[in-house]
Amino acid sequence: MHAVGDAAREAGELAVAFKTTLAVTGAVDLVTDGRTTLQIEGGSRLMGRVTGTGCMATAIVAAFCAVEKDPVAAAAGGLALLKLAAERARSGRCSRLLRGGATRCAVRARPGDLARTDRVREVRP
Repeated sequence: MHAVGDAAREAGELAVAFKTTLAVTGAVDLVTDGRTTLQIEGGSRLMGRVTGTGCMATAIVAAFCAVEKDPVAAAAGGLALLKLAAERARSGRCSRLLRGGATRCAVRARPGDLARTDRVREVRP
């Protein structure tokens, strides 16, 4: 297991080498293009144990990328929404099941929901 700082450095180097934006998911998610690195906190420890959460993350990030020109901001926003939805699902606000509840919570989220959280922050090298 890598420390967040190690993952940020390695992902940043890969992003520069391949001229792309990378997302590294885990207890703390990272998004980087090699110049800007954002860290996204929150979610549920169960996400890594539930089949389909990676696919959900991909779909949500793709939707954000369709409407946001900055791929780092889009990926971070999508992952932040998934973490918020997982927290709400885990608390039983949308369903007793994490995967189905996270989907329902993500669909029910409102634009201001993410703005009221401090789960995304920039990581300095």
